Amino acid sequence: MSQNHLIKNIVIVADTKNLEEKKIILYGIVAEIIISNTLIKKNSDFQDFTEDFFGTKFKFYVYKSRTLLLARCIRLIEKYDLDMVNTLVDKLQIVFNIQPPKSNKNNSKNLDVLLAWKKVINHE
Repeated sequence: MSQNHLIKNIVIVADTKNLEEKKIILYGIVAEIIISNTLIKKNSDFQDFTEDFFGTKFKFYVYKSRTLLLARCIRLIEKYDLDMVNTLVDKLQIVFNIQPPKSNKNNSKNLDVLLAWKKVINHE
């Protein structure tokens, strides 16, 4: 999947109102980010990714396997409510430079971290 297709899916999930539909589309987006070697090349970078996007750290062995990491991330998304899903979508929009999300206190705090991830994904 190309980065343009990934951006289209992020726009679709941002416009979707139904929580279950949002989660299903988000599963695919997160799967593409984790499984694809073009976006994040080294598995060691995923520790920062999960901490910045999901606010959690996994045990060291989880980061050695992209499929295991994907399963853990999907399990997290499955437990999210609508606000948490929307926060994750807002973070993805910042990283992929789609459109500025609604401004709130948390976005200004995390903006520097997300802009750094944007540089990693865009290989800048």
